[in-house]
Amino acid sequence: MKPQNPQEKRKAIRHPRIKPVEFIAGGRLFLGEISNQSHGGAFIRIKEKFQLGQQIELIEPSDVGITQKRKGEIVRVTPQGIGIAFHRPGYF
Repeated sequence: MKPQNPQEKRKAIRHPRIKPVEFIAGGRLFLGEISNQSHGGAFIRIKEKFQLGQQIELIEPSDVGITQKRKGEIVRVTPQGIGIAFHRPGYF
């Protein structure tokens, strides 16, 4: 699927989704909030500082009560949070 904005680099449609999430980065556990997500990535609101390229593992409870773990990489860092690209895209 092609982005609608020619300057947009994302390959998939993002869906607004406010949901708490735990993730591990640098051997530490963090708690953040997903503000939007697609099958290829997510944006997590969090105040701690992270680096581009840092590997993370999200720990997400699914809607049916099963815990899912997804690995990814930080591809965007802003004062509001971090953008994640999943290593193995899939549905959320």
